Amino acid sequence: MRQWLKELFEKQYLPAVRSLQDTPEGQTVAKQWAEWMKQQWVEHGLTTLRQQAGVMQEVRNALKAIDSDHVALESMTFSTAQWIAINELSQKAVARRNEHVKLIDDPEAIVAKAVRLLESRDWAAVAAGLTVLTGRR
Repeated sequence: MRQWLKELFEKQYLPAVRSLQDTPEGQTVAKQWAEWMKQQWVEHGLTTLRQQAGVMQEVRNALKAIDSDHVALESMTFSTAQWIAINELSQKAVARRNEHVKLIDDPEAIVAKAVRLLESRDWAAVAAGLTVLTGRR
């Protein structure tokens, strides 16, 4: 968890919601703290849903580690429409990449170079070779 988020979570958010019960009052308080936390994200420059998706997961995972059924999980989430919007952005980005595929002119030469890099004594060259050969970035 990012340091600033960890501090917000551990010093302010968690103490406020840890002991909440699954009652109408507990749900209301949890919702208020969820809105407060989301506002903190905006103040830290995470203004779009896509930017906030990662920190949302981090906070939810931290809550689940304490109690997988914690009442705050109901409000510390995005609406269905917001999750759909986040996923649509990702799907559009993947579609754009798939539509603009650039073929490699001589893939065998690239593989041969990567294999040679594996034999290097330089760790960075070996890492580059592994990156190419495993298809990871």
